[in-house]
Amino acid sequence: MSITENIISKLSDRVIDLIIKKFEESVFVSKIQAKSQLEIQFRYLSNWSSNIDMFNLGKSLKIDDLTLDLNISDNPKKLAKIDRLNIISSGSLSNIESNVLLLGDPGSGKTTTLKRICKSILNDLSKNNETIKTPILFRLRKTNLNKSLILLIAEYLGLNYKIEEKSGEYFLNKLPLDSAIIRILDAMNSCIFFDGLDEIEPSLQTKLTREISELSFKLKSSKIIITSRIGDFNSILEGFSVYEMAPLTTEQTISICSKWIPNPSDFLKEINALPFRDTLNRPLALVNILIIYLNRGYLPEKPSVVYEILIELFIEKWDRENDVVRKSKYSNFFPKEKAKFLAELSFHLLYKMGKPLITFSSKDLKSVYQNIHTRYKLPAEDAQDVVREIESHNGLLVETFSNEFQFSHLTYQEYLCATYIVNNPIIQEALSYLIVRPGPVAVAISIASNPNNWLDEIFLSKNISETINNFPTQIVEFIERVNIERPSINESGITGYAFLNIAFIFSENKELIKHIGIITKDSTIKTIIKRALNTYEKLADNDSTFYKFKLNRLPKISERHNAPEVGQLSKAFADEILK
Repeated sequence: MSITENIISKLSDRVIDLIIKKFEESVFVSKIQAKSQLEIQFRYLSNWSSNIDMFNLGKSLKIDDLTLDLNISDNPKKLAKIDRLNIISSGSLSNIESNVLLLGDPGSGKTTTLKRICKSILNDLSKNNETIKTPILFRLRKTNLNKSLILLIAEYLGLNYKIEEKSGEYFLNKLPLDSAIIRILDAMNSCIFFDGLDEIEPSLQTKLTREISELSFKLKSSKIIITSRIGDFNSILEGFSVYEMAPLTTEQTISICSKWIPNPSDFLKEINALPFRDTLNRPLALVNILIIYLNRGYLPEKPSVVYEILIELFIEKWDRENDVVRKSKYSNFFPKEKAKFLAELSFHLLYKMGKPLITFSSKDLKSVYQNIHTRYKLPAEDAQDVVREIESHNGLLVETFSNEFQFSHLTYQEYLCATYIVNNPIIQEALSYLIVRPGPVAVAISIASNPNNWLDEIFLSKNISETINNFPTQIVEFIERVNIERPSINESGITGYAFLNIAFIFSENKELIKHIGIITKDSTIKTIIKRALNTYEKLADNDSTFYKFKLNRLPKISERHNAPEVGQLSKAFADEILK
């Protein structure tokens, strides 16, 4: 018999002996049948707690090999802030005296934490620990919750309960079943896990939480741990301490990467230079990017590819791969419609509220919602309910205790905003958005089907010099972000003049010229700037620092755009372009 099977057999025998000691053998149809039933349950629990399923790898992997103890906080963001914040290891949850409601964003490690606790309990049994807990697991999306919780536990343990026809009440021997279950659970020193409260229908959530709360008040030596997405947490569960999965620390990120990649330094160096690094503080996001890296040997050249992968993961893919159906209370408000709604919400918050809003109030939310809800056939008065459903279903929006909202990561807000910009006919307004907040415009150019058109419209627009002279910081930030986002520029067209015009306008801004110089490491961009610069005559000048240039052709270069007629460039920059 394997070690695992020996543990399962030992645990089953222990449970049966404890129950018989409290009652008698007649509480089972037969002792042999009861042992078989319990072994099936504990074998399922053992297999579940030992593996993690990675759908994009098409196989299960050993949990000990690829995961670690995560941190949890006793100060969830939906509760009032307290002066003292405790961060503890998730592995110590089973030793906390109170019952626990463990909250977390999608992909934060809630289920993996339960698995590690279950596995630890089973390992304790192999060490002949007399204070062993008995794990009982209910994966809620796979549980028939039309039955009462007491009946579910009785059936889990293989008990031969009876129903009294006259009263309709359940008994174990002559004791009411609910009282008998309490005695049995405490005798077993039970640790009951309810995984995925957020994954069941709201009506069943209400019924189950009421039953769990009632059960918790009657237990003496047993404990209960529930997991739920934080978006579904809208009321206190009586008798429970509330904890939240904490973001990954730098050390934890390195440790997880080391479990997947023998030498993760190259991967981490690439990640730390990219704008989506802030999204990788959830294990699910980090592991999915690690798998991309393992499959390719490198990260996608364009960060927008990663943004899209992560947004799809949280909007729809993770639930689909885990067979979770989250029903919307709004007809036709499917995941892809939610993504469009979030994109438009992002755009309004960043560009239409007088100033860019990263954190926004209920009043701000309602203001934007009134402008956009009709396109999604949503009720005019349901702004907060809609946002809370989105928070519950995909975790891209979060609500704080102070009734403020924000996107879970700025990266997601900027990417969603960029998708709205690209999918709407506002290219001629792009410059006005750039000087308010450059990031989303740079991302929009990266994901556009023709980035050249956008750069031409922005940097060759009429009166651009007067428009952007007062915003050098935003232009520097934009060029820096374009360099990071790596749009697919082609050699045709007039985009060389667009880059050249910015270089002319800010020729004395060393920081901006440095970033344009970095962009020209892309051979295509250097070629189109060189081609444009070759249409200028270099004027004789005694200046030792700058060259003066004059256009040597007609300025009209397209139906909508003119090339700059004169300009200057630092000699070092011009010589580098022309060589």
